[in-house]
Amino acid sequence: MNRPTASIGAKLAAVAGVGVLATVTVGAVAVLGAERIDDEQTTLSAIRDARANVLRLDTRASELKVDAYKAMVRPDPAAQKSELADDVATAQELLGKLPPVEVLPAVTGERVAALESAYTGYFTQIEAVVDGAITDGAAARASYEDVQTANDATDAAVGAALEAMDVDVAAAEARVDSAVAGVKRTTTITFLLAVVLLGGIAWRVARGIIRPLRQTVQALDALAQGDLTGTVSTRSNDEIGRMAAALGRAQDGIRGLVRSVSASADGLAGAASQLSGAAGQISAAAADSSAQAESVAGTVEQVSRGVHTVAAGSEEMGASIREIAHNTNEAARVAAEAVSVAETTNATVSSLGDSSREIGDVVKVITSIAEQTNL
Repeated sequence: MNRPTASIGAKLAAVAGVGVLATVTVGAVAVLGAERIDDEQTTLSAIRDARANVLRLDTRASELKVDAYKAMVRPDPAAQKSELADDVATAQELLGKLPPVEVLPAVTGERVAALESAYTGYFTQIEAVVDGAITDGAAARASYEDVQTANDATDAAVGAALEAMDVDVAAAEARVDSAVAGVKRTTTITFLLAVVLLGGIAWRVARGIIRPLRQTVQALDALAQGDLTGTVSTRSNDEIGRMAAALGRAQDGIRGLVRSVSASADGLAGAASQLSGAAGQISAAAADSSAQAESVAGTVEQVSRGVHTVAAGSEEMGASIREIAHNTNEAARVAAEAVSVAETTNATVSSLGDSSREIGDVVKVITSIAEQTNL
């Protein structure tokens, strides 16, 4: 019993579907990996941007220190207020660009928070120095060391933050590299699995199509060469299976026809043998008939000779009959003469006796002619 089999179109559609699914899967893995890499790169970029802003803050700290020193030495310290305000605003803007503490790694978050606190105190101290220089320049110049101490504090906070961020950058770069390697590995494995799966299904489908097709072609070639023993053993119900089944039925029909023709040929051979025997008998009969014909010819020849003899005898008999007729006429004439003599002259008894003897002689002649005729 044949198992239900999908059509060739359905098999090819299944192969195409698996191919599409494999492509989508590989694409999805690649997209997810790319998203992971993008997230890690975003984190890395954020940490690098934060580090760059910290370095800019370090520069702003130096500029704020210069603002304090200028206020101490300028004839008009109040003129330094505008530059100080610009530098403070720039430094605060840079602080605002730093990532929120809660999204940073723990150590980095703590150090960024310390950095923000150090700069807030540093702004206050520099502003106090500039304000003091405006009101009392000598006293402000006396606090020179305090400005350097505050700047050293910001430098230390910047250094600690940069150190933590360097660690974070290295970790983020490692995560990016790991993500890239993982995506490559996952994509490669997924691709290989998809290729193996697709190749296996395609091989199975191709085998299910090519194998019975090859058997069918071989059977057709054998049939074309007069070999009716070839068979196609396929259990599929697809188009090729139905074609092979139809070929098998055709082969069975041809084999049956050949057996029928062979049986008819055997019967014909027997009939030919019988006909040959009958022909022999006819030939023998013909030979017998020929012999009989020759015998008949001989008999006919004998009959012909007999006929000729009879004809000769008939001629002789005709002559005899003519002679008998003549003699009969003669006897009749004699008898008439005798009667005439008896009636007219009344001859004597002796003459009558002589006439009787003559009549007896005539009768003997007639009797002799009759015997010759019977012969």
